[in-house]
Amino acid sequence: MNRTTARRTAPALVALALALVVGGCSGDSAEETPSAAASGSGELCSSVSDLQKSVDDLKAEPLDLTGTPEEVAAKVAALGVRAATVKDNLGKVSALSDGPLGEAVGEMNMKADALSESLTLAVAEGQEDIGPKITAAQEELTTAFDDVSTKAEAVCPAG
Repeated sequence: MNRTTARRTAPALVALALALVVGGCSGDSAEETPSAAASGSGELCSSVSDLQKSVDDLKAEPLDLTGTPEEVAAKVAALGVRAATVKDNLGKVSALSDGPLGEAVGEMNMKADALSESLTLAVAEGQEDIGPKITAAQEELTTAFDDVSTKAEAVCPAG
């Protein structure tokens, strides 16, 4: 990717990164009554399921860096959209979780931020090694989701 293409695509990716940060989530949750917790577990389980789907979508298509700089930038932008969906779904899970699950969600949130940062910086700086950095960030995010998924099983039994 040349620097001219990087300069053209950087503003869009910076805007995406800002949207991800603004759409971020907190790991804190208010105290719930037992009935509120019980009714919220269905919503939590649904949110975890949505998160699973978005993580699967994110890793379904590995980043392909073949093509013109413009094509590569478009592929990175498409990956950014999938990463934003993961971040949105992660925010929903975060709002409904606490304890060990909340901690795992917080850890995954940091990995999602790292992926977004990798996408933004790699394109903005026109780095030639964009693929390995983004792939590593995707793998770290997937590994973090495995921990979220394991902890969510205590609340959301398979069914």
